[in-house]
Amino acid sequence: MFKHFRQSNAPADVKKASLLIASYALVVLLGVVIAVVQVGIPEPTQTFRGLLRVLGMSCIAWWLLSLDKRAWWFAVVLIGFFLGIAAFGLVLMLYYGGISNDLVISTFLKLALPLYLLTHALILLVQKTTRQYFFATTTNDNA
Repeated sequence: MFKHFRQSNAPADVKKASLLIASYALVVLLGVVIAVVQVGIPEPTQTFRGLLRVLGMSCIAWWLLSLDKRAWWFAVVLIGFFLGIAAFGLVLMLYYGGISNDLVISTFLKLALPLYLLTHALILLVQKTTRQYFFATTTNDNA
């Protein structure tokens, strides 16, 4: 996969955003693996949702390198959705429980690190210069 990143003709900002999204997928995968190791297999639906997120975000990270306009839209919408979930979870956790010393690493992996990775990727994607790469190659269907 990293060979594909290096060989891509995508600009540096798109590659960075794509790598941040792929890093997010790896953090989610690590969270799923930690949950399975600590508790056995938690609820199958939670494990399935985590693996589905890993697969989906990995595909979007790869798809962004093609500079397809639909990939940009998918990435922005999904990142916004996951950012909203992570921010809401962080606020709820701080409001109801705070962060104990035992949960610092778990909290960091589950909320803070993904929040950073997705925020950074979203900022890169919505910059005017980055958007131009995706929308400059629009085709005119009426021609």
